[in-house]
Amino acid sequence: MKLEIITAEKKNLWNDKLNLLEEFSGLKVYKEIEYLNLYTNNQSDLECIFIEEEKNFFFIPYIKKKINFPGFENFYDIESAYGYSGPVSNSQDQIFLKNALELFKNYCFKKNIIACLIRFDPFTQLHNLFDKKNIDISYEGEIVYKKFDPNLSISEDYNTSIKNKILKAKKNELKVSISNNYQDFMSFVNLYLNLMEQKKANQDYFYSLDYFKNIFKEIDNKFDFFVVRKTNSKDIFGGCIVLKCIKKASIHLSAVSEQIKKLGAAVLLRHEITEFYSNKNFKLINYGGGLTKKNSDSLLKFKKNFSKKTKPYYIGKLIINKDLYNKLYNFLNTKKRIDMNYKDYLFFYKYAK
Repeated sequence: MKLEIITAEKKNLWNDKLNLLEEFSGLKVYKEIEYLNLYTNNQSDLECIFIEEEKNFFFIPYIKKKINFPGFENFYDIESAYGYSGPVSNSQDQIFLKNALELFKNYCFKKNIIACLIRFDPFTQLHNLFDKKNIDISYEGEIVYKKFDPNLSISEDYNTSIKNKILKAKKNELKVSISNNYQDFMSFVNLYLNLMEQKKANQDYFYSLDYFKNIFKEIDNKFDFFVVRKTNSKDIFGGCIVLKCIKKASIHLSAVSEQIKKLGAAVLLRHEITEFYSNKNFKLINYGGGLTKKNSDSLLKFKKNFSKKTKPYYIGKLIINKDLYNKLYNFLNTKKRIDMNYKDYLFFYKYAK
């Protein structure tokens, strides 16, 4: 069994290894360097590990971050980037996967990596093949998606209320168009950040301007950008950033102004985006999940109005070095710096007071 470490600087090699697994890669764009680099900074690095044994392959990308506490300066944690950027394999051989995971853990231990968080891709279902004794796997809710069928209308499984809101939006002269205009994009960014402030959203939903500017660099390549306007108006009332790769689309970030939401703008936006990719002969579009893991989650219920198809989303937790992990916990606990709201999180120390 051979293990190879690939850094983001070796882009061609990274792509070559990932392309070997294209058929098994689920939403492949989440494992590509252009997307993953959005989540790196001067305190983190992007790497992947490629493990092979005969014709069995295992590929896992991750962000490696320093732990900045006295006595732990030379230690790290790693995690899949936001979304579905977890491991990929062409094998269903549980012995191979068990050994690959063990080899990965041994490598991490030697490299002073304390813990690892994995965000599994719902379209690979790889989480089902790991022995739960070797990795702590937890259910995080449903994601909603639509498979395109050339013989069916995209609105075939739309909820009736959704169809009515689409008509209402059009009667109110709302329209959706694709854009690669920087001014349009920054207007959307301001709208998005203001809405997150108003909603007092979790900090995970706030991104830096550099993050958005790096997305804009990949518009037309890895991302598409859609805007909502009123007919004959240049003002932007909403927008959506969509990831795309090998005929699969995934809604990444969206926001609609409160003043026109009641006119059906959010519904029209998703409908027009769905129609756009259907007309481009894409295989599917992923709408994503809710804000919580509950089936009663209002955002999840909204997305289910567009499709009845769902998949479960899972994360995996690995404590690589239990002694050091416990020592870090005890160090912060003694100093009374642990935020009790986050004490059960794998990376509890990131919320230290």
